[in-house]
Formats: sequence, structure tokens, C-alpha cells
Amino acid sequence: MRRHMHLKIALVIIYILVHLHWSCTEDICKKGDECKNQDVYDKTVTAIPEKLKDGADEIFFVNSKIPVIPKGVLSKNPQIKKIEFLGTSTHSVEAGAFEGLPDITTIEISGTDVTSLPVGVFKDLNNLQKLVLKSNKIHSLENGLFDDLKNLQELYLHMNEISSIEEGTFDNLENLLSLHLAKNNC
Repeated sequence: MRRHMHLKIALVIIYILVHLHWSCTEDICKKGDECKNQDVYDKTVTAIPEKLKDGADEIFFVNSKIPVIPKGVLSKNPQIKKIEFLGTSTHSVEAGAFEGLPDITTIEISGTDVTSLPVGVFKDLNNLQKLVLKSNKIHSLENGLFDDLKNLQELYLHMNEISSIEEGTFDNLENLLSLHLAKNNC
């Protein structure tokens, strides 16, 4: 009961933060030039577009109705440096979902129904520095999941349902400075 209440409070806080982030992004983008590098999609979006607006290297999906992040869906956009899925209805992320993004430095998937991540989902993301997977429903972490993330510095896994972490899961994270695992079932 108490855990359920904490989860509700956390979701309300995430909802408020997402909307604050969204409104700040909207205000800046209305000014013009500052947001040419950003592409923001809202609750009306049901699938990830294959081609993004010219010049966009930061992509935000806020409360979008995207059930699956499919393999290679963004591979026609190798310029992407940052992608965030915030409060989306995503329940699955396929292996290779972020392939073809050699310059990506930040991925965030937060406040979704994702329960697991397949080994290979972060394959060849050599420049990834920050990975945020908070407030989802992830149950376990498999050895090999983070193996290709040699330059990862920050990993946020708090507020999931993690009850099992295979031995060696974090062994190849040579440059990791911050690991957040609070509020899980470990």
C-alpha cells in the first residue's frame, strides 16, 4: 500500500516535470532559431517518424502513444545526439532500436511500461555518456546489456521494479561515474 502511494506520488512528480520541460521547450521554440536542432513530438504521435526535421539532433517524445521502439527506426538520422521518451505508452524496446546513431550521447526512456531490455538494444553506442531508464517497470538486468557502452558516465535505473541483476552486468562500464539504483526490489 505504501509502495503504491510512493509510486503514485512519483508519477505525479514526473508528470509535472515533463509538463514543465515541455512548456519551457515550447516557449523557447516559439522564439525561432534556438530550437532548430530540436524535434518535439506530443501525445498525437503513435509511431516514430523515420525522417526527422532537417537539422534536428535532439528528439523528444512527450506523452506520445508509441507502443514499441523498433529496431533501426532512427537509422536514417545519424546526426541524433539526444533522444528522450518521457511518459510515453512504450512497453517494448527492440534489440538494435538505436542502431545507426554513432553520435548519440544521451538516451532517456522514463515513465513508461517497459518491463525488460534485450541484450543488443545499446549495441555499438560508443559515444553514449548518459543513459536514463528511470520510473519504468524493468524487472531484471541481463549480463551483456551494457557491454558496448565504454564511454557511459551516468546510468539511472531508479524507481523500477528490478529484483535481479546478473553478475557482471556492470563490469564493462569502464568510465561510469554515477549509478542510481534506488527504489527497486533489490
